Amino acid sequence: MAIAEGVKRGIEEHGDDFTFASEEVEDPEQGAGAWFDSEDPAHVEWYEEATTGAQTTIDPERQGAAPAAETSEDR
Repeated sequence: MAIAEGVKRGIEEHGDDFTFASEEVEDPEQGAGAWFDSEDPAHVEWYEEATTGAQTTIDPERQGAAPAAETSEDR
């Protein structure tokens, strides 16, 4: 979306004689993503959950090994 908005703005301002680049804008309302509320929980909670959720740990010594047999001590 940001690229599409940048290209539209480039065409409006320069016709087909422009290059595409990115830079920070002084007025956030002029940014390509100005329409997107990056602090709205509906837009960001999934990412936070995905990056802070449970991690699977792989034991390199057991990788590819058959499961260990259960013993009476494990019960």
